[in-house]
Amino acid sequence: MPTKKAQLKTPKTSLYFGLMFTLACSASTDDSNDSSSPPESTEYYEVTGEGLWEGSYPFESHMLARRILQPNTSTIFEQFIGLGEETAESYELIADVDLENSTFTFTYDDGSYEGTGVLIGDAWDWHAWESTSFATDGTSVVSQDTKDENGIIATKIGYDADGQEQWTMEEVLTPITEEEWQALQDGVE
Repeated sequence: MPTKKAQLKTPKTSLYFGLMFTLACSASTDDSNDSSSPPESTEYYEVTGEGLWEGSYPFESHMLARRILQPNTSTIFEQFIGLGEETAESYELIADVDLENSTFTFTYDDGSYEGTGVLIGDAWDWHAWESTSFATDGTSVVSQDTKDENGIIATKIGYDADGQEQWTMEEVLTPITEEEWQALQDGVE
């Protein structure tokens, strides 16, 4: 009989919120900005995660992430590409940042999720954030994330439509170069 681990897919929301709103390594700049805001930058990550479904059944995730921080429009574009068992999964989202209130909102390109959060730290150099995302099926994810020079640690709890805890997960987001990201992406195609 297959194990529960083999049958489970990583919850979609868990793969995204570890990436939200941090300024990391491996950035390239765009000179088309005005002098009052930081330049546009692109970040690349390899994402690995481990979690427990219903407190007993382990699951894992492995993805690539690319983020384009756009201070001139106060937005962040994020793209996620599944690796390993998740190679068929690919998602994008747009986050709108409210610098005055240190908050953000986001929506997935397919309309399946939206959410809000609070940013901690200096604008475009945040060191922590908290977010809650809501799926169209009534489920939700609460995420607490921290960033330092080694990357991002994202701790998440997923809730079912009745508000009962369904899963927990910790993700590690490791900064990689654009070349490493491209090589891993080419391996998926």
